[in-house]
Amino acid sequence: GTAAGSAGLGTPMQKVIEMLTSMKVKGQEMMDSEKKVFEKYGKWARNQTLVLKGDISSAARKIEELTAFADKADSDVAELGRRINDLDAEISDLTGQKKAATEDRKAQHEEYLQVSTDLAESVDALERAIQMLASQNYDRAQAEALVQQLAKTTPGMPRVLGAFLQERRALRGDGGAGGPGGAPAVAGYEFQSTGVLDMLKKLLDEFREQSGETEKQEMNAAHAFSMTELHLSDTIAADQADRDEKVVTKGKRAAESAEAKSELAETKAGKEASEKLLSEVETTFELKSKVFEENQQIRTAEIEAIGKAVEILSSPEASGSYSKRIATAFASGPPASFLQLARRVRRTTSSDRAVALLRARAASLRSKTLSEVAAQIAENPFAKVIDMVETLLEKLKEEAANEAEHKAWCDKGLKANKLKRNKKTAEVNELQAQIEELVPKIAEMAGTIEQLAAEQAELTKAIADATAIRQEEKAENTAIVADAKAGAEAVKKAHIVLKEFYASQ
Repeated sequence: GTAAGSAGLGTPMQKVIEMLTSMKVKGQEMMDSEKKVFEKYGKWARNQTLVLKGDISSAARKIEELTAFADKADSDVAELGRRINDLDAEISDLTGQKKAATEDRKAQHEEYLQVSTDLAESVDALERAIQMLASQNYDRAQAEALVQQLAKTTPGMPRVLGAFLQERRALRGDGGAGGPGGAPAVAGYEFQSTGVLDMLKKLLDEFREQSGETEKQEMNAAHAFSMTELHLSDTIAADQADRDEKVVTKGKRAAESAEAKSELAETKAGKEASEKLLSEVETTFELKSKVFEENQQIRTAEIEAIGKAVEILSSPEASGSYSKRIATAFASGPPASFLQLARRVRRTTSSDRAVALLRARAASLRSKTLSEVAAQIAENPFAKVIDMVETLLEKLKEEAANEAEHKAWCDKGLKANKLKRNKKTAEVNELQAQIEELVPKIAEMAGTIEQLAAEQAELTKAIADATAIRQEEKAENTAIVADAKAGAEAVKKAHIVLKEFYASQ
């Protein structure tokens, strides 16, 4: 029974060596696993940093572009507003000119109607007076009396009477009245009524000529007004069309400015979020890098210390013939010899050296794990092996939980990056769709502009042709009017010659 108990005493030392060896292997595995996890995390952090820096750079360029676009749009809106105000003032001024020209033309036409009516009545009265004098053999006094009588009863004759009296004074050459009180001397002349008749015919010709001249002036005035009205109306219509177009363009540019400012605010917010996330990623990566390096150093030192402890416990001094010595000691009964005591001292010294080594390493590395292992070996290296293994298992579970938490953080970052990448991809697709939608519209508008330009060129040519035709007609009318004036002047001179001839007979 004693031998069996002695043999059983060798097993705890072996278990301690096995436990330390297992700790060394697991420590190396955990060190390698932690290194792989950190390499994966470092790769993600670097990729995330590159992506975020690219997003920030793109956002900065986009902010610059949107700012310039919004400023240009606001400038265009202000300039269009000034042009619209100028066009409003010009349209108002042209409308006032058109209204004034219309009122002047209306007054001229009313005056023409009055003068034309008076001349027509005078011509009609003269024709009737001439007909009456020609049908009766009146002497001069009776003829003049008839003229004065008709002036009282016939419309238009008062004007004829005035012209008649003026003409008579011119023929007499005295410029005064013919009788008492300025009344014409009805029977003051001895020549026949043919002189009065000729005078009335001359007045008839003059009134007809005056009526024709008045009609011509009315036609010229009407034509001039039509041209002025057409010019003003066309200018007002062109200005109004230009104004309407600028109003539409102003509204469009204002909407584009508002949209650009909204997108600018969103881009700035996204850039700030990316900068904040980049700072967090870089800071976290830097901290975790330091922690990883420290952990690697500690784990390396722990593995070296455990290996050294295993080497010490596995040396011949501690385990060469451990079972035999223990069995002999318990079987002999008497007190141990000096040799046995020396061997025990050497075995105890080996264990103490392992404990001292673990404690020294734990102190230099500030490792709680090594400190706990050293304390457990020093107190009772055999009874607490199971507790120590369980404690190590708990620590391994805790480290696994920490690694899982770190992996969850990485997964969260990857998910946020994926969501942002999907959002940017959707924006790119939307912009591409807008480009594809606008390309045919741009082509259609280009065709419309080309067609309008062609129509404008045709209108310009038509206006130029019409202007040339009008200039030719004007030149022809001017020549006709000049010929008519020359003819009238010739008839007038011929009439004077004939009148002088008949007056001398």
